[in-house]
Amino acid sequence: MYAFLIGLPRPLKGTLVLLADLLAIVVAWFVALSLRLSDPLPITWLQNSLSFLAFALAIGLVLSFALRIHAIKLGSFDWTAIIRIALWASLVSFIATVTNFFFWLGA
Repeated sequence: MYAFLIGLPRPLKGTLVLLADLLAIVVAWFVALSLRLSDPLPITWLQNSLSFLAFALAIGLVLSFALRIHAIKLGSFDWTAIIRIALWASLVSFIATVTNFFFWLGA
C-alpha cells in the first residue's frame, strides 16, 4: 500500500488528502452534532442542516485554494505554512459559526 501511494502522481495525492480532509470535517461535524444533542443519530437535525454542511465545505475548499494549503510541502514546513494553516482554520471556524447561526435563524 505504501509503495502504491508513493508511486501516485503528486496532484492525485493532493486530491486524496483534500478528500480525506473533507471527510474528516463531515465526520467531526456529525459527531459534534450528536454529542450536542445527546442523540446518536440526529436525523431531523441532519435534514435541516445539509445545506449548511455543503456551504461550509464549499467555503473551506475555496479558502484552502486561496491560501494555497494544497501546495504546502511537509519537507519544507516553515512558519508561513503554519500561519496559512492557522489562518485557514480560524477563517473556516468563524465563517461556519456565523453561517450556522443564520441558517438556524431562518429555520
